[in-house]
Amino acid sequence: MTFMVAVFDRRSPTRICIILPKKYDSEVVTMLARILFAAFFALLFAKGSAQARPRDDVMAGLFQCNGLQDDRQWLDCYYGAAQPARVSLGLKPALPAQVQLAQSPSKPSGNVPSPVRSGVVADAGRCYDEGSDRDWLDCYYRAALPMRKKLGLPVAAVNAVRPSPASGDFGLRQSAESESPRNTVNSIASRMIDYSFDAQMIFTIRLENGQTWRQIDGDSHIARWKKPANTYLVTIRRGMSRSFVMTVSDEPRVFRVRRIN
Repeated sequence: MTFMVAVFDRRSPTRICIILPKKYDSEVVTMLARILFAAFFALLFAKGSAQARPRDDVMAGLFQCNGLQDDRQWLDCYYGAAQPARVSLGLKPALPAQVQLAQSPSKPSGNVPSPVRSGVVADAGRCYDEGSDRDWLDCYYRAALPMRKKLGLPVAAVNAVRPSPASGDFGLRQSAESESPRNTVNSIASRMIDYSFDAQMIFTIRLENGQTWRQIDGDSHIARWKKPANTYLVTIRRGMSRSFVMTVSDEPRVFRVRRIN
């Protein structure tokens, strides 16, 4: 069985060809296809523009990590692949050992990647919907949370992008001048430190960054949290018409919320 992904350019056609033994079942094929999907779009964006964006370089570098068998080493390579985006944003460089892994192409391995690894790559590929490179890099790092959880690593250590000074005002009513595109923070990510429910099961949460948010009355989704608050990583984004939506790690629900402090 053979998968081929081709991106053609008159000067340098690019083909990726992977041959799979017949023993691989449909579940494994689907898993590998997800990895190829993310790699394909990284190459497509790189070929289709005169100057590739940092995120394109990151995804192309990530594809070179696939030959690493050990998931911990692969995760280091994943972080090292983010170096072009970090440089573009003026952030502190990734660890030298991580960058070295990403810059040294690994030899193809006959082992099947774990479902967690393939899921991380697929989720990172979906981050292309993010508008700014800063938001994209936040999304890229969040995509690695399942792998960190699998390896028993602290989840709080994934905050690679330092929050801007304006993030403290995120969710508060501001003047039109402070809401200009240059100053606007589009999302925040923080660990929950406390949550409570009222009689209608409307929740109020306190975040590690000091902010307090409450679910909007009338939101049809009900939170079913039972674990300690600090096990939940919260992401809050701007919605339409000055609204805000919230997601919690490892949960599919999207909640409508407002900030109350």
